[in-house]
Amino acid sequence: MCIRLLFVARPAVGGMANHIRSLCTLIDPARYSITLACPASTADLISDLPVSYIPLPIADRLSPPADLRVLGALYRLMRQGDYDLAHTHGLKAALLATLAYRATKVPLVITLHNRLPEPRRKSLRILTNAVLRWVLKTATHVVVVSQAQADEILRRRLLASQRLSVIPNGISPDAFTAHAVDADRVRQSWGIPPDGLLILMVGRMIAAKGVEDLLTAAQVLVRQGNYYFALAGAGPDLAGFRQVAQETGLTERVRFLGYRDDIATLLQCADIFVLPSYSEGMPLTVLEAMAAGKPIVATRVGGIPELIEHDVTGVLVEPRQPRILAAALHHLAQDPARRERLSRAAKTHVTTHFTDTEMVRRLLLVYQQLLARH
Repeated sequence: MCIRLLFVARPAVGGMANHIRSLCTLIDPARYSITLACPASTADLISDLPVSYIPLPIADRLSPPADLRVLGALYRLMRQGDYDLAHTHGLKAALLATLAYRATKVPLVITLHNRLPEPRRKSLRILTNAVLRWVLKTATHVVVVSQAQADEILRRRLLASQRLSVIPNGISPDAFTAHAVDADRVRQSWGIPPDGLLILMVGRMIAAKGVEDLLTAAQVLVRQGNYYFALAGAGPDLAGFRQVAQETGLTERVRFLGYRDDIATLLQCADIFVLPSYSEGMPLTVLEAMAAGKPIVATRVGGIPELIEHDVTGVLVEPRQPRILAAALHHLAQDPARRERLSRAAKTHVTTHFTDTEMVRRLLLVYQQLLARH
């Protein structure tokens, strides 16, 4: 008997996109039939896979008129689709799915890929917690990708621990090991001289990723050495970051690459990987850099410390401290032996503990337990 799964996702790029693709790739199609309801941009993820697609134009941010239309479509889909289990990815998809959930009695799983919002104003924080508590308690089960997320949910009393599972993100390490890449040619195409040191960031181009901090750190570093920076990713703040780089005289040293689907190639061209985020769940880009054998400097936020042990598998710094970030990058750049030591340890760690096959195995166990109770 084939179990029918409905995946619901908002626009997905980067880590969430790769996570969904891993599920759709590794879940056995002989045992599970997957339908992905999502925007057309996300559907590109599964165009080459045996997965059904239903257009569902979920917006990334709140948009009441459009959200009401999507909610109606999702309600009809969940009522008429005859699915055995529904699984949402991201908070926006979870909110819409819980509103439509009365259309079906099948198990509903929510995966949260990022830290939940927590406004500073007390009145807004109380309201936000009430909405989040209702969303999470409506679900049959909630999955988070880091222990830091689970701790936050329990601290805010949003859900009982028995309805919460931590399943870390995973990758296919083989996809990021050294392969035939003409790194010198790629670097030359970006205007990087042979003796230049390339620092790579991969992530969504939004303020929460700490991009401006990296640009501030770059201003310090370019006065200290032959440093170059490549930033891969799309997002609503990309134009603003380009403007900052231009206004601060960094256009010769910083390359904005836009959205890229060849992250393994980019990693092979880099000397150091950096992620200066303010908030994270369990960033796949860090896992990918570890698998590629790159030394990493990242902020001590969210699930990152669950991946990186300071000065063992990478370097951790506090967020929102661009001068400290610059110093950490400079010290690492000046110490090739340390970079090699950190890279080897990181590669071993990710291969041992954070594979996509283990991630899918643990998720399927959750599915099976929920289905057995319904």
